[in-house]
Amino acid sequence: MSDGFSNPIIGGGGGLVYPSIHSPNFVHGVQGWTINKDGSAEFDNLTIRGQFNGNDFIINDAGMFIYSGTPANGNLLLAITNEAGTDAFGNAYSGPGIVMSTPGSGTDNAIQLRPDKGAILVYTA
Repeated sequence: MSDGFSNPIIGGGGGLVYPSIHSPNFVHGVQGWTINKDGSAEFDNLTIRGQFNGNDFIINDAGMFIYSGTPANGNLLLAITNEAGTDAFGNAYSGPGIVMSTPGSGTDNAIQLRPDKGAILVYTA
């Protein structure tokens, strides 16, 4: 075929022709799955292998990390992890447990919930 990919669902150039592709049992908010032309999607259960990135969060095998804006050094707000470490942007976090940091403070912890210590730690400036 010399004119490129021409599929009745996904036209030439890879653009979705129909408003969505979806499972036969799809009911919004109830069951099945859909991938929509506008870029939105809905799935009932989802398995992700590897890293899951959002606009202001990352979930990977090290834990869940929430940032103030785009992930970068100095804007880690919340880390939920099994052990202490440093994220890919140089933000250090304590662990295991939940660590909340003061926005813009770099790596200064504000509150830690540490199940290994049976403690809630609160820091003041």
